[in-house]
Amino acid sequence: MRRFLISFFFIFFSLQIFVAIQTGEFNSPPPKGDALDYDNIAWNLTNGHGFGINFGDKDWQQSYLNSDLSEKYLSIFNTEASFSPTAYRPPLLPILISIFYRVFGVKFWIWQIFSTIISAMAFSAACYIAYKSFGKRAAEITALAACADIVFGLYLFNHYLTERLTLLLLVSLFILLSSGHKYSAISSGFVLGLLCLTRSIFIVWLPLIPLYILYSAETKRSKSALFCLGCALITISPWVIRNISLIGASFPFGTQAASNLPVSYSDHALKYDGVWSGRYKRELFLPYQDELLEKQGIDREVETAKIGKHLFLEWLPSNFMKIPDLIFERIYSLWWRHTYAFQKMLIVLSIVGLLLATGEFRRIAVLFLLMNTIAVGLTWALYQGRMLIPMHFIFYMASGIALNSLVKMLYLDRSVSKTERA
Repeated sequence: MRRFLISFFFIFFSLQIFVAIQTGEFNSPPPKGDALDYDNIAWNLTNGHGFGINFGDKDWQQSYLNSDLSEKYLSIFNTEASFSPTAYRPPLLPILISIFYRVFGVKFWIWQIFSTIISAMAFSAACYIAYKSFGKRAAEITALAACADIVFGLYLFNHYLTERLTLLLLVSLFILLSSGHKYSAISSGFVLGLLCLTRSIFIVWLPLIPLYILYSAETKRSKSALFCLGCALITISPWVIRNISLIGASFPFGTQAASNLPVSYSDHALKYDGVWSGRYKRELFLPYQDELLEKQGIDREVETAKIGKHLFLEWLPSNFMKIPDLIFERIYSLWWRHTYAFQKMLIVLSIVGLLLATGEFRRIAVLFLLMNTIAVGLTWALYQGRMLIPMHFIFYMASGIALNSLVKMLYLDRSVSKTERA
């Protein structure tokens, strides 16, 4: 099995790089949006400026302006902004990117290579789980599904986004929860904390994983659940302490949620499938533009979060009965409306696979899918199936179970037919 996993790792890695080279994505700058924030924060960390944003840094801009896509960035780079600390983006991804930049230099292909390695590690681990739980053929189908999901690679390759790192952490959490090791609760808490530092949405998971441990642990349930929660809280505590010291106690986990909740909880969100919209966010905050322009850097960020929190609390009482509809729209968008074709096929196969699965595997897989659904239902959905991408390792494994069962049925039918003819 070791040879198979090593072979899959290199095949998956090579396939992703090959497709990226053929489509011109290799060593190209990330598109506008989240990716620029992560890259800029990583740049500032690498150069000793601290955890912050500075789009006006001419040295950072140069690699973008030297690319064939330079015109796309001119509107962002036309600024006299100076460095300012930020509490908007979670810290783990930019810290990791900055480590690679320090060791290997600041090049787009550096992070592209290492993020592809992260994906290959995650899916190799998924193949191992499938093998241990359901046999070699299930592992082989899991590997085939991962390699066939070309959209996954095309979408994420040159995006500095959290999906790949989240995948690896979720696979690790899956293995730890199913291991039954005496230290698994502590290790699970640590990984859960890292997930919260990768994506703010995993704050919703904080009470749910300890509750699962409380339900499923064979011995010392209460102690194991408390160890898990305590370790998770200790892991995220430096980020919380830093935010409180920087911006006060109002936003201990950062400013992202408060800034975006009025976009997510709005009539606009209900009209457009519960999907988060950057354009609507700009329209929503337009009446406060003069007030925001008076502030700079972190002060503007905090003021945006305060206004967002106010707008959310203002909308909530008179629209409380719309919330179930909003949650339904987000969940439907998550699971079907805004998924791509290959995802839809994976979802259908996964439902069959999870019905056929048994034991700890099924419990943890359903738990992860349920928690992801709850988190999206409470926050926001995104286009292109983005909020399901961290769950792809479960889809690949569950599809492997379904197709493996189908192969066994066909083989059994063929064996029965041969016996009858004999």
